[in-house]
Amino acid sequence: MQLDFNLTDERFPKNIRILPDGVDPNKLHQVVIQLPDISNPSIAFAAKAKAGDCDDMSDEEFNAMLHAIKEVSKLWQDPRTQKKMPSASVFDLLIRLFEHYLHRAMSEYINSNLHHFD
Repeated sequence: MQLDFNLTDERFPKNIRILPDGVDPNKLHQVVIQLPDISNPSIAFAAKAKAGDCDDMSDEEFNAMLHAIKEVSKLWQDPRTQKKMPSASVFDLLIRLFEHYLHRAMSEYINSNLHHFD
């Protein structure tokens, strides 16, 4: 398989996808649909907090964990609707991770090369 994407005119990633490259797409689809979805970690964290399982954490520890959970749970947002989803497929999460990483990398690249983009 291979990663494929394009860049917008503003030099940000778009159309990120994983191509089967030599793998039978039907076999790949069969494997993918058999993989269980991954639950949004914000759901489990909210349940733990509600049950008092975080009570032994300091405010600083709790707030740091809450921030981390909020950030990672952004991967469970449907890109079209921006709604948080209770679960997502491994492939959807992988694409969103690539998109997030590339967006950040390109932002850093653009910021460090602002004088070249006039």
